[in-house]
Amino acid sequence: MRKPFRYTHLAVALLIGAYVYSPTLSSNLAFQALIQFGVFPIIALSGIAMWQQPRWMKLIRRTQS
Repeated sequence: MRKPFRYTHLAVALLIGAYVYSPTLSSNLAFQALIQFGVFPIIALSGIAMWQQPRWMKLIRRTQS
């Protein structure tokens, strides 16, 4: 479960890096909206999921027993 979150997090981070370092992409309004409303929430949620995964797995194991 951790690998898909990691790969998603890295792929989305590349999009944010392209947005920050590319002068042509940062001036494109459609790309700005994609980063603000699509990419940034995905990277935030995948980061939180990777960070809290041990706690969630412990909770799941406890409720299944």
